[in-house]
Amino acid sequence: MKKRYIIWAPTLKLNSGGVTVLHLLVDIIVKLGYEAYLWPSDNNFETFLTNAKYNVSLANKDMINDDAIIVYPEIVIGNPLNAKNVVRWLLNKPGVLGGDGIFGENDMIFYFSKAFSEEEENLNYLHINELYNNMFINKNLSRNGSCYVMRKGRGRKIIHDLSNSVEITDSTPSEELINIFNEKKYFYCYDIASFLALQAALCGCISIVVPVEGLSAEEWIAKSETRKYGIAYGEENIEHAVATLEKVKPHLKNLEAKSYENVKNFIRKTQNWANENRDSKFITQAKFIPNDTPFGKVEELIENGEFTEAKKILNKKIKNSPSNIEALNYLSIIEILDNNYDKAKEIVDNILLLDKTNIIAKDNFEYLNEIT
Repeated sequence: MKKRYIIWAPTLKLNSGGVTVLHLLVDIIVKLGYEAYLWPSDNNFETFLTNAKYNVSLANKDMINDDAIIVYPEIVIGNPLNAKNVVRWLLNKPGVLGGDGIFGENDMIFYFSKAFSEEEENLNYLHINELYNNMFINKNLSRNGSCYVMRKGRGRKIIHDLSNSVEITDSTPSEELINIFNEKKYFYCYDIASFLALQAALCGCISIVVPVEGLSAEEWIAKSETRKYGIAYGEENIEHAVATLEKVKPHLKNLEAKSYENVKNFIRKTQNWANENRDSKFITQAKFIPNDTPFGKVEELIENGEFTEAKKILNKKIKNSPSNIEALNYLSIIEILDNNYDKAKEIVDNILLLDKTNIIAKDNFEYLNEIT
């Protein structure tokens, strides 16, 4: 069964890359044939803004159930929607912009970039891009002076000449911003993880990310595929930025296409994970019967994945008592866990003929109809 997605997000802010990609994720998921909705971070549905270019809708409270996958960015503390299937999408390191980095033990974690993780192996990544490539163009104007931005680098030491230099305080994609990038020769980015560096390069501006101590150019580039061309990590790498400027736009076009593949991978992993969470409830259902009953050994075998031995015990009990509903329920659960859905249906139908109000059988009947 396809699980729907509900993405927790602030109202649209074009100057926020994090908010933008949260909205964009809904659009891509919908285009890939799955249900996806936005949930306003402030619970204010009346004033919530979305991007008209995206195919997005708002969720409602009836959608928050076990058949929903809730996606929270790292700034969210706790589980405000009280969801069962929680995915944390770390768009930054927790604590930088918000959040405490304390997640549920069953939460699934995805990273927007390797830059936001201390580890390298066995991690889930979801990287998508919205750089407004078609807006940011080189107008081939006469250039002089520089521009710069602080953003997440605010407080860092200014290293460039401030004479004839303009600080960018509003990074919303706009004609004014495009004109600045076309009129200035250099752009100094004190925020080492800002898309502005690429947007400046798209406009033909020499884009320089001001390095931080302890992070080499090779390490910085390796953190994101978007940093490969057109950007100098430090003034000593300006030659590389200029030499690769023409490669920026086609490279980003390729990355946009790759965004869809990345979301497909995200969907595959999260759908499988959420359905495994759904399947796991059958083990819990078996616990409705106390361990000190004759089925205690069966429970132990199920937990250990020893389905064949468990079936032998149950079939023996059913042979002696064909209407033993407890044994039949256990057997149906095992067949489901063992992916023998036709056999499971046959057993569940038999149980419901014996007792149409049996809770476990009714639940299993509903589940089997969903997945087959």
